[in-house]
Amino acid sequence: MTPATCTKSCPACGQPNACARAADPAATDCWCKSVVVPPQLLARVREKFPAAACLCRACLEREDAAMNAELATAAILPACRDELPAIAALAGVIWRAVYPGVITREQIDYMLARMYAIEEMERQVGQGTVFLRLLVDEQLIGFAAHSPTSNPAERKLDKLYIHPDHQRHGHGSRLLNHVLEAARALGCTSLMLTVNKRNTKAVAAYKKNGFVIRESVIADIGGGFVMNDYMMVKEI
Repeated sequence: MTPATCTKSCPACGQPNACARAADPAATDCWCKSVVVPPQLLARVREKFPAAACLCRACLEREDAAMNAELATAAILPACRDELPAIAALAGVIWRAVYPGVITREQIDYMLARMYAIEEMERQVGQGTVFLRLLVDEQLIGFAAHSPTSNPAERKLDKLYIHPDHQRHGHGSRLLNHVLEAARALGCTSLMLTVNKRNTKAVAAYKKNGFVIRESVIADIGGGFVMNDYMMVKEI
């Protein structure tokens, strides 16, 4: 945390957080310096409280316990063909909740029908795409997909989505790390993706995870629609 973002109140409970830097920006010692915060917990806190800093010790411990309880029941599993319809249905829920304001509702419907038709998903699987399911308590709450590219040393992150009710819990980072490990296991040295330029939250999240913008891409996807994207890449 930087001194500029330190505040005296915990953003979770509103109580004093005993932050030494909030009391004195020049302070170099604080209780948080003696606490080891796992990367997954740090990602969860940053996702849940993106514009704030300095949780109190009690709330940090509560977030840690909640994360561990949730992750203990979470599993990332490859999807078989029979499980593709559930992924397509979840995509519809997520897209209609997240993308209004980024693209039009007409484009949302068009792209869902095109990208998540079961026949299209099966075609992608046949060409090497791997669909992953994220389950919590055996409930599907997210998914990802990664695929080969024309460059054998580069893998593509095709999809990564978490149900809105389960966002900011560290699940996105967990799925991303799983895909990164899969890409490394396949001998790849980079992971690329495309993201809509107006999806500023996603762009910022990928930058936070080490992706950089390679180029801008405008693609005609038919139906009178275009995708105005950034192509981003991360060396692995």
